[in-house]
Amino acid sequence: MQSNFWWKITKKEQAQLVISGVLGAILFFFSTTLGNFILIEIRFNILFSAYFGLIFILTGCYILVKTKMLVNYRIFTQWTLKQKFVLSFAIVIILSGFTCFYLYFDQEWHQGLSFYSKIPLFVILGMSLSSTICYLIVDLINFLVGLTQKVQQRTIMETPNQIVSFIVISTTIGFLQGLIFSVLDIEDVENKTTSFNLVLFEELLLSPFIVVLGCLGGLFNEYLRLKGSHLQSYTFEPINDQFTDEI
Repeated sequence: MQSNFWWKITKKEQAQLVISGVLGAILFFFSTTLGNFILIEIRFNILFSAYFGLIFILTGCYILVKTKMLVNYRIFTQWTLKQKFVLSFAIVIILSGFTCFYLYFDQEWHQGLSFYSKIPLFVILGMSLSSTICYLIVDLINFLVGLTQKVQQRTIMETPNQIVSFIVISTTIGFLQGLIFSVLDIEDVENKTTSFNLVLFEELLLSPFIVVLGCLGGLFNEYLRLKGSHLQSYTFEPINDQFTDEI
């Protein structure tokens, strides 16, 4: 029986939360594993650099278009905190795209960087990769689920609170991924066997963070989908009845 209090959940909803938490961890495991090999290819394969540079730029623009940021003519200071957050997120992804293009056109530039100079570079790329891969996967799932469900039902991720929480968790995992990747100096290892072993070691170090953050992200996203309408702010306005003066 459904509780009258929004903070209480049914057994069915509890099962949905658990499943969503597990799927969240799996999603981030997949994104970090794929992201590691992409980071290696970006470093050594100029075609990959150009390809993912284009992917980053298009993804950043897609986020701006989907969130209607490009058609929002209000002054920046009048935007909400969530709008500014999404805008900053999209700009970081676009800048990562231009960084990939720079690596494509100037391979010697990377070789001239010191060990500590490479860390912020790969941290930014790691954040962009993690969030981009997860965002595109979730958006694809949203599209497929939307084809099979009723109009009044919510998709997996659509509310501003869900989007912001997703961005925070995916960029946090990407930050840790890029940090460990650059500290282990995986990008400069040319031996494939050694590089693969270092990637496995990095995944081992990341695993606790991925499990905790991935489960929390999936659980919180599903909770917002089920109960999020109760967390939205309401604005009450007087109702103007055109027949009031005639009564």
